[in-house]
Amino acid sequence: MKRKLPLLFLPLLLLSSCQKTSSSPSPSSLSSSPSESLTSSSSLSGSVSDALHYAQSQPLTLSGDCTLLIEESETPYAHYELGFDESAISVRQDLYSTDGTLVEGKETIYFAKENGKTYSRIINLKNEVEDIPLLSSGESVPFHENFPNPFSILTFSDILHYEDTYLIKPKKISDFTLYALHQSVSPTKVSLTMEDGTFTKMSVETSSSSGLGGVFLSYRYDFTIEYGTEIEIPSLSPFVHEEGHDLLKEKLLELDQKVQERNYTIQMHYETEEGISDFSYYVTDKGELDSSTDSTGQLFGLLRQHDGYHLFSYLDGAIRIDEETVYEEEEIALDLHSFAPELFFVEEDRYLLREDYASELSQLVVPFLYRDYVSAYASAMEIVLDSRQVEKITIDIVDADNLITGTLTMSFSDFGTTSWPITI
Repeated sequence: MKRKLPLLFLPLLLLSSCQKTSSSPSPSSLSSSPSESLTSSSSLSGSVSDALHYAQSQPLTLSGDCTLLIEESETPYAHYELGFDESAISVRQDLYSTDGTLVEGKETIYFAKENGKTYSRIINLKNEVEDIPLLSSGESVPFHENFPNPFSILTFSDILHYEDTYLIKPKKISDFTLYALHQSVSPTKVSLTMEDGTFTKMSVETSSSSGLGGVFLSYRYDFTIEYGTEIEIPSLSPFVHEEGHDLLKEKLLELDQKVQERNYTIQMHYETEEGISDFSYYVTDKGELDSSTDSTGQLFGLLRQHDGYHLFSYLDGAIRIDEETVYEEEEIALDLHSFAPELFFVEEDRYLLREDYASELSQLVVPFLYRDYVSAYASAMEIVLDSRQVEKITIDIVDADNLITGTLTMSFSDFGTTSWPITI
């Protein structure tokens, strides 16, 4: 059965989110707890105040899992490592695949410079070390206002004692969770465990929302809190040029020159545990057309008009064009030569992309209709050469939101001879 890759256009988030929806703070589940079991902050022991002060004054790390709760079942979703230091935070998210193994994610460190703004240090696609300013709506993001130690926003009176746990009051759980996770979730309960005078564990429970197939789901985050590990700003060096990189650069440039003529076909082979899909992606002077159809038999593509390219759908000779949204050619075209070949490990005629770059590079080499989806979930990439040209580009996809893991393979052909199988 032919399976179409989901056509999603995802918003850019600061970090990948375990729960994608954003909402206003919701009522705490504490309202259902017996009021006589709650102890006011004024009667808490001094050790709680000491534990809070210690958590506020020390570098700390939150390490643990996010679990997806669907009806009576629990499914591991992601493992997180979140570190907080005075002028730096580190974030890492590893996703659980459908077989229960972890797919390692990239660690990102955000840090403050002397100007108080937030940066991350990377080796960019041109193999250059670069400090990238973090922007929001085009403006630089102040570090200390946006990346504080989450415990720093709490006061002694924000904590309630309930049985053997300590609960953060409803008025603070939304802000606390945002600073702790840097994700938009709808927390209903945040609980802390204290051992030997320090907070050692933290749990966040979220409200239910309608998910796959209308099934109600929610999330639970369970963290261990560790103290004292300072975050070091990475010291990076460009990747070393190896024998074989020049050949990759040459062949990618040749392929890029061909695709810029905008007449070619990409054979798409998508393989998951559920089955295999084979379809074609046509690029001509008319625009771009995907041969894969949805459940109603519709085709989708981009149609070139006088003002640029417009998305359209096609069914039984009838075409429906999105007249509101227009794209320039440079927005939809592939870019197969602007990145450095040193981003790849060389293994004879196979080139394996360093894991940190799969998402970013997918934005350049994947055709427009699939670009955002593949980029959102790409975990690895490989380019295979033969003696004449780039034979294929393969991208591993881990879509934990829809519980799909698969491999997309793209092969280029029919340069200068491609035509659409439909008449418009």
